[in-house]
Amino acid sequence: MMNMDVMRRLVAEAETGDRAMPTAHAALAYWNFDAGTLKDLRYSANAIYTFKEHGVPRILRLVHADDGVCARAREDIEAELDFIAYLRTRGISAMQPLPSLSGAYIHTVESPYAQFHATVFEKAPGNLRLDPENLTEAQLIAWGKTIAEVHKAAETYAPPSRTPPALVAKHHRDD
Repeated sequence: MMNMDVMRRLVAEAETGDRAMPTAHAALAYWNFDAGTLKDLRYSANAIYTFKEHGVPRILRLVHADDGVCARAREDIEAELDFIAYLRTRGISAMQPLPSLSGAYIHTVESPYAQFHATVFEKAPGNLRLDPENLTEAQLIAWGKTIAEVHKAAETYAPPSRTPPALVAKHHRDD
């Protein structure tokens, strides 16, 4: 969970009369985006926004760089993006990260109250607000199969050497 004070400030940015969202706009300055399309979507461990680039829906994710509880170093996000790329090579559907105008996948943005790592993704098709309570049996089965595919792929994933050891530690279960 993101630091609550930081989360409140991001929410307050979105609740202004003009929905200015200066931190999100500062992040989007690194990517192409259609003016007037930025909308806040969700705040939790990350701040998630939707926007359009040449009419195509995109997702902006802001990760609080150091929330005092669960710091997210830039290297952690690089490792995450590498894993996503690996999943895609295995045929597993995962949101594609998109490079900025300079070709970088991550940009660090300063706000008056915190530092954030910004990443943009293609928007996956479907409903962003699925209610787990209302999923059909077929949807639950498909979800379970996808999770199993991700776990199976993780068994053969070889992270880049820069990945912090804590992110690649295997978790074993005693039977």
